[in-house]
Formats: sequence, structure tokens, C-alpha cells
Amino acid sequence: MKKFLTYSVVVATIVWSLGISAIMPAVAATLATYTPVAGDLVKSDGIGSAHGEVYYIASDLKAYLFSTRGTYASWYPDFSALKHIRQADFANISMGSNVTARAGANLVKFANSNTYYAVAPGAKLCAIANSAAAVALYGANYATKITDYVIGGLPSLLLSNYTIDSTCALNASSSLPNGTVFQYAGSAQTYYVQDGKKRAISTDAFNANMLRANMIITNVPTTMTYVDGLALTSMEAAIANPVSGTVAPPVTVGDLTVSLAADNPASVNIPGGSAFNPVLKVVLRAGAADVNVTSIKLKKSGYISNTNVTGIDVIDGTGKRHGNVASSINSDNEVNLLFSSDPIKVTAGNTVAVTIRVNILKTAISGTLQLGLAAASSIGCSATVGGSFPIWGNSMSIVDGTAD
Repeated sequence: MKKFLTYSVVVATIVWSLGISAIMPAVAATLATYTPVAGDLVKSDGIGSAHGEVYYIASDLKAYLFSTRGTYASWYPDFSALKHIRQADFANISMGSNVTARAGANLVKFANSNTYYAVAPGAKLCAIANSAAAVALYGANYATKITDYVIGGLPSLLLSNYTIDSTCALNASSSLPNGTVFQYAGSAQTYYVQDGKKRAISTDAFNANMLRANMIITNVPTTMTYVDGLALTSMEAAIANPVSGTVAPPVTVGDLTVSLAADNPASVNIPGGSAFNPVLKVVLRAGAADVNVTSIKLKKSGYISNTNVTGIDVIDGTGKRHGNVASSINSDNEVNLLFSSDPIKVTAGNTVAVTIRVNILKTAISGTLQLGLAAASSIGCSATVGGSFPIWGNSMSIVDGTAD
């Protein structure tokens, strides 16, 4: 991995050097000590200072390299949020892998190949069969949508950052792939393609997910039909973040600290008709005094109808349930678990792990589900709550429970 990252930095030095210095902000004479914060864009004043390699600080507080200027531009329109940091501080940050080009209207080509690809979520590449297919899907000027178009495509070394997915190969009669933002001809409504369905995007969600007008594929013929998915109404980490995972603001300190458990449930398939499936696990840590937690408000995300979630409950580390099984999620995609008569007791200086479980309607056969704590106020107690919010569990896939 270290050898690969070294090669990546060399590639970045070459590609970023092509005109980037002219648009980079000036470096302050004296830089303050830097502590990594998830979501930051940083550039070291030492490594590559003449060329401008930029890194993204992800939720694991590692630095992920934008290996080319075009890759960066697929995510951000400018460098207004960039932070210059001292080389000494940069050296203390663990390195992640490379950021890949954003899914959607952005296309990629590699320097050693004439094949054009659409980028789908998860760094998947959907090969475009020929120029006729590219024109049919992305318009006559499709080549200008290519990441690093001006230098003939991404360096071939970076192909290893992606996965070529033969299941989404595109021809002239294909639908637009997952991750695409589009508008039908004659309509101003914008949609996001996910799991082969179209999700209407609200104005707030368009901005919150850092989508941009130049990503929209316009004049899509109405003959290209999709099943309607749930509307996209707020920020979703899988769409907005250059690196998978939830970006959280700085940790706040409180008398009760909440954090994601190290053994938080991994992403799995949840069959329709199943019950008590763990989807989120957090750790509650008390400070100098005992704390009684009397409620937990959960936020739901993912592509599944609220009515397909028939039960949500909370258990502590001993397996004891607190409160009743909540049977519905409201129109704000929230559910409030109440258990004031049987609180979760966290004694001073100690921790209690709590797990959120869900029941899924038998007829639910597809979709995704993710539950999380939106803010410190999601935890009901008399103490001051601290932590790094929002805290999200992993995304779970709903599958047909009647299948053999």
C-alpha cells in the first residue's frame, strides 16, 4: 500500500501541476497548529507545496488524496474551503487511499484506453459501448464531461482505484446509470438515479448534497422511464461525501458522551418478514455523575418506505429491552423511543452499549435502510450530551424473505 500511495503522489504531482498554482489561494506566512476534522480539505505547506495536492479528511480522520485536479473538480467547484496546514501536522495524519471521481454526469477515460466510462456510486465504472451510445446518453459534447479531459484522461495507474462493472455497461438504448442527476425534456424537476429508480430532488437536498447544475443531464427523453423512488429531501452521506462514511463535525464534550460502537453492525442483507435485526450500536459513557437515559430519537435514511419498517426497539448490553417496540416512523423520517419508566442507567465513569433493532414487513423485498442519531438532542436525559454527531449506522439492504 505504501508503494502504491507513493506512485499516486507522484501522479498527483504531475497532474496537479498543470496550471493549478494560478488558482490556488495564497499561503499564510504563519500557519496555526492543525487538528484533523472530518470533512476538511487540506494541503500541506511541505509535500507538493509547489503543485497543490489536496486531501480530504474523512470520518476516520485519515487524509484521502485527490489524485488529479479533474477528480477534485468533480466534487468541488473551487478552493474556497481549502486549509493550508503545516508539514509537521500533516505528517501526523494517517493516509487513506485515493478519492475517485464523483458518480453522475462526470465521465472518465484512462490514458491507455479509448473506452469512456460513466462513474457509478462505489467507484464502479460502466463502460460506454461507443460514441453513438455516449451521444445518446450524455449529448454531443459528452467528451467535455471527461475528468481531466485536457490531459487526455486519468493516468492508467489510477484504474486500480475503480472497479469495472460489466452489469452496468451502457449502449444507446440503456437507461442512465446509478448516481446520475437528470431532467426530462421540458421539465425543471431534477432526479437522482438510485437502484434503477428515480428520486425527485428538492432544492434543499440539491444544495445539501453538493450537487451542481453542470452535473445535470438535461433533455432526457420521456421514453426513458424509471419507477419512482423516495424523494431526496436532505443530505445523504453516500451521495455528498467524497469518501464513504458519515462526515461528522468536531466532538463536543458533555456529562454523557455518545459514540459509535467498535462492533457496530456491518452492512448485511435483511430479509422481509424478519424481526429484531441489529442496525445501529452506540456506546454511552457517563462522566463524574450517574446519568439516566429516558429516550432515543432516531433518524431514518435509505431507500425503503417507512411503512415497511414495522418495529424498532432498543436493548442494552445485557439484551434487556427498554420501552416498547415502536411501530411507525413519522413523516419527518423520525421515531422516538420512550422509556422514562425504565431508563438506561449509566453509572459515573462507566459505559453502556445500546443496540437498535428493526422489524421488516414481510412484503418488503428491496431497498436500503440506515438509522442514526442526528444530534445531541437525540438522546433524552438530564445531563449535557456530547459526541460527534450525526452518528449513523451502516446501510442495510432489504431482500426478499420468501426467496429460496
